[in-house]
Amino acid sequence: MRAADPAAIASGCEALGPVLREPFPAPPAPAPAPAPKIATSWAEALRALENGTRACLVVFRDKGPDDGSMTKEFLKGLDQLEVTRTALVEAQERAVS
Repeated sequence: MRAADPAAIASGCEALGPVLREPFPAPPAPAPAPAPKIATSWAEALRALENGTRACLVVFRDKGPDDGSMTKEFLKGLDQLEVTRTALVEAQERAVS
């Protein structure tokens, strides 16, 4: 990955940063707010991905050392997104049944 195009990777990470600060999308009225488990896992996913993005900038934009935190945080974020997805599917199944 580092050899591919560090400038493009850094640019992608910079573009990702503001997106990760967006709040959980509000459902259309009169739908209820997201369940606490969903909101929490979503927030944790975004926080981990934002941390990974910061580490990405250190490595690819600032040419800093790669201490492994970028990969660790991105993987943690992906895990939390899976938790969120599962909770959303379960909520949808409960609503349909």
